[in-house]
Amino acid sequence: MSHVYFFSKAPRGVTTFHAASDRGIWRVTRDGCVFAAYWSEGDARRGACLGARRAEAAGGVARVVTSSGTVALRHNEPQFGR
Repeated sequence: MSHVYFFSKAPRGVTTFHAASDRGIWRVTRDGCVFAAYWSEGDARRGACLGARRAEAAGGVARVVTSSGTVALRHNEPQFGR
C-alpha cells in the first residue's frame, strides 16, 4: 500500500533535544549531535526548548528531555524551560 501526502514534505520523526551537564558545562544535543553549550542549567533548558519550538515551527515534532533522559519538559508554554 502506498501513502499519499498532501503537504510539501512527508512527516518527519521526532526530534529530541537533550540537556545534560558535562564537567560544569551544560550541553544541549539535537538527536545526539551537539546543538549548543551553556554555563547554567536554566539557560540550557531554555535553549533546548527554543530549539524544539523552532523544529515544530518548521513542521516537525520535537521533545525536550532532562539530563536523566526520562523527564520531558514542556516547551510549548510561555515560560518554557523553567
